[in-house]
Amino acid sequence: MRKILVTKQLEFDKSSFLIDLIEHDNGSLYIEILQRIRSEKSDGQTIKINPSILMDIVNVLLDFHEKIPNKRLDGVLHFTENDKKNVQDRYLKGVPTQDLALQYETSATIIEMILRNRGIVVMKDVEPEKK
Repeated sequence: MRKILVTKQLEFDKSSFLIDLIEHDNGSLYIEILQRIRSEKSDGQTIKINPSILMDIVNVLLDFHEKIPNKRLDGVLHFTENDKKNVQDRYLKGVPTQDLALQYETSATIIEMILRNRGIVVMKDVEPEKK
């Protein structure tokens, strides 16, 4: 039996990722990444990573990222940690997710995912009734 300790979800234009920290019956931990591509009918592809090699994989990915020319990354939807904090701060001040989506040129679903990943409960955008 396995127990999911933490889950994070990443949403992009054509695919989504579920990243879980999992504890196995014997107490060992591992990371499981599930990618679902929207255009495919399959349940997705899963990779399981032993935590002892996680930093090696991260370092390789960072190295590859540096080798990709900036012009190829222009169309990539990416929120920096500062962007995510700004989204959180604005949402907590009362800015609706739809307005945040317009400001960041993305969907309300992406904004909601960012907020949920930061531990914030997302409420439906409902206009107050006028009496």
